[in-house]
Amino acid sequence: MQITLQAHWQFHLWRVSLLADWIPGLDFQTMEAINKEASQAAERQVRHLYFAEKVWYHRLHGDGTAFSMDETISLPELCSFWKVVTSKWAEEAETAHTKKMAYKNLSGEPFTNLVSEVMMHLVDHATYHTGQLMSQVRRAGVTPIHTGYIHYRRLVGL
Repeated sequence: MQITLQAHWQFHLWRVSLLADWIPGLDFQTMEAINKEASQAAERQVRHLYFAEKVWYHRLHGDGTAFSMDETISLPELCSFWKVVTSKWAEEAETAHTKKMAYKNLSGEPFTNLVSEVMMHLVDHATYHTGQLMSQVRRAGVTPIHTGYIHYRRLVGL
């Protein structure tokens, strides 16, 4: 089996859905009582993960305006929005290898990449920060969930 962008993105959709359903059930008050720093870092990670996908999606569609992270949105609402933007990205996978996008990073530097490269970056970025998130919730007294690729493949069947 060749692992394609579509396969990676299906994994990413699964992971985001899993996280977005799990995070609203976390008791952040209890977590904060156990380890305030880890609890706050976990919340920042969730916000960062959503924000990154949202920013890249806006760049893809030509909206290069500056973005700021909305700290007032509730985590359940943010998780709902995160699922939506991830699903919108999934619609791009079919043509992602042939489409380029020009954008500016948050520092204003111009770049051009294939959409497929950006999508793989988002999968990689989410893997990195999800690992951090799981470490932070563990430090705050919560047993992390399995979000790795091989776990996903075992669930959907190899």
